[in-house]
Amino acid sequence: MELPEYSMGKRYAEVIKTIWFTFLYVELIPFGAIYSFTGIILYYFADKYVLTYATCVKDSVSSELSRTMVTVLDFTLVLKPAGELIFDSHLRGGLSVSSLVMLCIGVVYLLLPLNIILEWINHENFEPESKTFAEAKNQFP
Repeated sequence: MELPEYSMGKRYAEVIKTIWFTFLYVELIPFGAIYSFTGIILYYFADKYVLTYATCVKDSVSSELSRTMVTVLDFTLVLKPAGELIFDSHLRGGLSVSSLVMLCIGVVYLLLPLNIILEWINHENFEPESKTFAEAKNQFP
């Protein structure tokens, strides 16, 4: 009997959904951030257990999905304060200084050439692995 299939892409989507939902409502429910953080930690350990003992992985996730997820999280630094500014201007009739500062920090962060900075700091060169699965399967623990 085969174990149920594990979907890594679905897990990425659930984590992003939780983070964005938290950022959307953190102004109204400040303790929601603590609950979401705790939930993500519990989700990690439960998912680790399920992945290790109760499911099988049939599909591999490309590194492009991981890079896209990190990019989406980077844009969250701009989208959250921009949403707060829109919310404040329409409902409160003013702008929050903290939201303006956070928006500026997020824009500066997105404009920095982080890959160049990280390559300058880290001088290691990684060679891509070119073995097929059949050649490397005996090396897996």
